[in-house]
Amino acid sequence: MTRPSVPNPLAPHGVFIADPEAHQMPDGAWYVYGSLDVTRHQYCSRRYDMLWSADGAEWHHESSTFSTEGVAGAGAHRLYAPDAVHHGGRYYLFYCLSDSSEGVATADHPLGPFGEARPLEGLTQIDPTVFIDDDGQGYLYWGQFSAKAARLTPDLQAIVPGSQVEGVITEAEHFFHEGCSIRKRQGIYYLSYAHIGRRNRPSCIGYATATSPLGPFTYRGVIVDNFGCDPESWNNHGCISEFQGEWYVFYHRSSHGCRSMRKTCAERITFDDQGLIPEVPMTSSGIGGPLPVTARLDAGRACMLAGHVRSCDTPGGYSDLTEIQDGDAACYRWLDFADGTDHITVCVAGGGFGGTVEVHLDAVDGPLIGIVNIAGRWPGDWATHSAEVTKTAGLHAVWLVFRGTGEALFDLRWIRFFSRR
Repeated sequence: MTRPSVPNPLAPHGVFIADPEAHQMPDGAWYVYGSLDVTRHQYCSRRYDMLWSADGAEWHHESSTFSTEGVAGAGAHRLYAPDAVHHGGRYYLFYCLSDSSEGVATADHPLGPFGEARPLEGLTQIDPTVFIDDDGQGYLYWGQFSAKAARLTPDLQAIVPGSQVEGVITEAEHFFHEGCSIRKRQGIYYLSYAHIGRRNRPSCIGYATATSPLGPFTYRGVIVDNFGCDPESWNNHGCISEFQGEWYVFYHRSSHGCRSMRKTCAERITFDDQGLIPEVPMTSSGIGGPLPVTARLDAGRACMLAGHVRSCDTPGGYSDLTEIQDGDAACYRWLDFADGTDHITVCVAGGGFGGTVEVHLDAVDGPLIGIVNIAGRWPGDWATHSAEVTKTAGLHAVWLVFRGTGEALFDLRWIRFFSRR
């Protein structure tokens, strides 16, 4: 199935939804439940916002579907990562607070508003995920470093006494950090999670599989790694999700040069003959296929950044690359050059002494196809600069490498390729 271009990130300008759990609900639409970042200085906030799509092509933002105002004794605690499920005609939102308490709220619609919040007695730690098996039995998974799991009572309001299993997956055996999420495909249970096996930071979505919902689970590897999305990025959290017969991985990327201000992204995934998931790279194009290079591409849709550069949502609905220094780089993957283009235009501001933008194909040190000269300007004084590039056709990643002197060369707002011959 071919979908219209749906570039990453999925969240609209100024909305920072992290820890995404995506589900196709009985009405056929896709709903993404997650936490909400509102400041550069800490994770999460005191409310949940949601994303949803009827077709996987056009995404909508729903604000304040649940907040701590509906949780007795929540005080100033923030809402960490949630999950939700449809069961018996109602929707159940499993939430957790920054004090490591957990609870469940209900609604008549997948977008909420969710109410009647009640605690899940005896549960501590964070990041609950819920799963209803084919026989109607519900399961809850949660925890950090060593995941716990238990059967849920038929009303999903409590765990079945004596059913809790410790160490379903662990840091030592599975590189488990936090953020469980579970799905079932062709009789196999896929437990994905924030994976801390690379660079001693939980930047990956890893996964393990089992033939029973309570394990034992076998470690399988990494699905996606968000390392390089921002110079200060620390964690990842997401899920795999089926929509209209195809499978995707949802995850988040940091922005604004901090560990928070995270935005939901998604990539297509596949399964091999053994039911394993090959790792996929982060992309700018996301779940809808390659982006046409002749359309204006917002600079903040870079899928990888190297150096000091970071993406920031700025007034006016823009997502810019800012604080660029000499040698910094930004990657846009995948771009469709179709039959070929031979020029590029970039929109920049600031720059003092000016600089250059090198245009490389497929790798940061890949073929150099052109150089754009940037004249120095005042900050906030936006202008376009164009240059000829080697005629390029087909599907490529584009790396921009920035050169110049000074601590902040210029800000980049958008790029666009075109043809003059």
